[in-house]
Amino acid sequence: MCKLHAEVMQGKGFFQSGSAFGTGFFQKCADCMSERMEASGTSLKGGPMTNKFTVTREQMAEILRKQTDFSKIGIFNDVMFCSVFRNPEDCKELLQRITGLQIAELYIVQEQKNIKTGYLGKGVRLDVYAKDVDGNSYDIEMQVMNTGELPLRSRYYHSQMDNYQIQTGQMYTNLQKSMVIFICGFDLFGQNRSIYTFETVCRGKSDIVLDDKRKTIFVNIGGDRTEIEKEAADLLDYFRTGNPTDTFTKGLQTEVEKIRQDTEWRENYMTYEMKIELQSRIGREKAEAEARAAGMAEGLAEGKAQGMAEGLAEGKAQGKAQGMAEGLAEGKAQGMAEGLAEGEKSRDRELILKWLQKGRTMQKIAEDLDRPEKYVRKLAAEKN
Repeated sequence: MCKLHAEVMQGKGFFQSGSAFGTGFFQKCADCMSERMEASGTSLKGGPMTNKFTVTREQMAEILRKQTDFSKIGIFNDVMFCSVFRNPEDCKELLQRITGLQIAELYIVQEQKNIKTGYLGKGVRLDVYAKDVDGNSYDIEMQVMNTGELPLRSRYYHSQMDNYQIQTGQMYTNLQKSMVIFICGFDLFGQNRSIYTFETVCRGKSDIVLDDKRKTIFVNIGGDRTEIEKEAADLLDYFRTGNPTDTFTKGLQTEVEKIRQDTEWRENYMTYEMKIELQSRIGREKAEAEARAAGMAEGLAEGKAQGMAEGLAEGKAQGKAQGMAEGLAEGKAQGMAEGLAEGEKSRDRELILKWLQKGRTMQKIAEDLDRPEKYVRKLAAEKN
């Protein structure tokens, strides 16, 4: 790690507006982050990457400039939340306050690759998965935004927890209770409740419960507190405001402040944030490229159709105009020819009649006009 990057980890000048470090400082930090990014599945080579993401050092420097101020990271940050509640005692107290259960002993599951992938650097996970001494499982998720699919996610999480509990060939009776808890910064159901608890019951006969040992809880940190215990209310108020009011929440806040100052945690947090930003950036670029390609294809199709329609209309108009012009010319020529022929015929007829009156024979008239005798006789007959 470079000296400047080490100073970033210690909070020296990283978030100061107009810092003397300037762009070069962030550029050097981007350089020294390459190794960590490669280790976490991202390659940074100053140009296009062949791995999962594409990023340049300039883009990395820009991302670093946008990093969150560590002093403002509170308990309701997903990374901080998971870091704090990796402590089994704190996690047990959280569960007891939200569920009302009395849990004798709890331990945090260290290996959960079959549950959900998601680690923040070394030993920092993105969710809290725990089990008690009776084998019951608890998955605690912190959710800041309503993504619209939490009920379906809870179904998936339960199924994955079941897969983790039971091995191939074992009896279903080996399955223990599983509980998925979403601690939300919003009211998923809009009823202003602080805690929504769901179990499988018979429709129309809610006292008949399907004992599938599954329970799902959605916590609304801003809901009405009248129907929950004071200890639960104090905890949810702390999640909502960041201000501790009792011994437990004050202890949590002390842990938050301690974690903020941990150099390794800061480095892991920055690596995680950069990966998230890069994924978002690449996703946006991909979506924009697909939209442009789709727009071009659609525009080409529409342009082709419009061009064909306009070309057909123009061709018809041109053809009509040309046909009229050619027809007029041909008509004039034919009219002139017919008129000329009719004029000659009229002249011949007058001569024939005149010469017949003077006693000439049909044969003699045909010779004088240089016409067939049949033609002469026909004209003479038409006149008569």
